[in-house]
Amino acid sequence: MDYNDEKLPTITIIEEMAKAYNFSLKERGFVFVNLEEEGKSLLIEEILTLLFKLRASYRAMGGFLDSTSMLTLTEKHIDKLRYLFNNEQNKGYLVTTNKTKCFLNSIALENMLLMKLLLLSQKCDYGNEIISIMIERTKFISENLVVESIFSSKTT
Repeated sequence: MDYNDEKLPTITIIEEMAKAYNFSLKERGFVFVNLEEEGKSLLIEEILTLLFKLRASYRAMGGFLDSTSMLTLTEKHIDKLRYLFNNEQNKGYLVTTNKTKCFLNSIALENMLLMKLLLLSQKCDYGNEIISIMIERTKFISENLVVESIFSSKTT
């Protein structure tokens, strides 16, 4: 490839130079990363970590407030996300607190999970599947944790 300072390079020459530069960098060990894909991967890792923490919480609750059903649902969602994103990650967590604190922490984790799932649904090709996970979790929690008869109608 001849270079001339007096002449503007054509698009073809610029493309050839870029390819040669890219090849040279790769030979020297440089790696090119798509930042959008990397951000999505990190978000998936965060979501799976939240699910693993929830799984540990529901196991530690040992059936308290129907946590066994939530554990089953959580494991189902872990499997679904692993399948969708071809991710075999698995982490174990140990909960070392009482069931009440564990339950309160699981509420916070569920809220964080819903926010992260909403972000992921906007960034990936599986938006409908992610939204169905959100709806399933929200519906389950709202149906199973409702306490009947705590409100009375008061007429004044």
